[in-house]
Amino acid sequence: MNKQAIAIDVVLAQMNMSLKKDRHKEILLETKDIETSLYSIEKEANVLPLENSESLLTIIREFKNRLETVKRLVRKGSLFDKDKPLDAACKQLNISQTALHDFLRTTYSGILTTTEKGKAVLPDTISLTQNSVKSSPGQLDSPSNETDPQVLNSIRKAQNDIARFIDSLHWALKKEQSSKVAICAKDIANLASKIEDLTLLLKDEQKGNIKMLASGLKQYADKLHETAHKGKATHKQQHEITDLIENRFGTLSIGIGILK
Repeated sequence: MNKQAIAIDVVLAQMNMSLKKDRHKEILLETKDIETSLYSIEKEANVLPLENSESLLTIIREFKNRLETVKRLVRKGSLFDKDKPLDAACKQLNISQTALHDFLRTTYSGILTTTEKGKAVLPDTISLTQNSVKSSPGQLDSPSNETDPQVLNSIRKAQNDIARFIDSLHWALKKEQSSKVAICAKDIANLASKIEDLTLLLKDEQKGNIKMLASGLKQYADKLHETAHKGKATHKQQHEITDLIENRFGTLSIGIGILK
């Protein structure tokens, strides 16, 4: 289940970039990949206690409905920066992604299944934590290497804020408003720096990659801020730096999605 959730993160990061570039064929393929991962999670829901299973299935249904909305708008030829319903539908997908992660993080640390011989085994998913149900014979304890929920929430909030400022950055570039480009770039740089600081609170094995990606994002954003603020870059060069920011942010989002 955890693997499928991470797979959704990877594809959704790719799809967000495809949407902003209006690559409709790629978007439809990416929505199909997400649906496949959701189907796999849905199949595993039947091993959960009824209450948890129903909650998970509700999140999946909502996720699927939002994917259908995006597909319908894309098939109509909607453009990301000109069609408010498509923009809103994309934001709803990100909300579903967050809801899925929140459910897995707060309810699980691994799902325990039973073999035909009745031996407890831990598959490539996760077992119920003390927050979801009381421990029972044969159930494993929660692992000790989970990220502090407050740290993870702070990182994800910064991630969502960066996504919002990247959207504003595209708008400012379209309007050729260099002063607003500079402001958005500075906001992105500050948030990337915040994520860098928060990595100090992560487990040792998690720090390196997240810190490196956040640092790279900050460098690109600082460069865009400087060039836009001082008028050193052409409009085309600003677009090129923005593409670097967006690609680095996509990779950073995948890294954040792996945190648990």
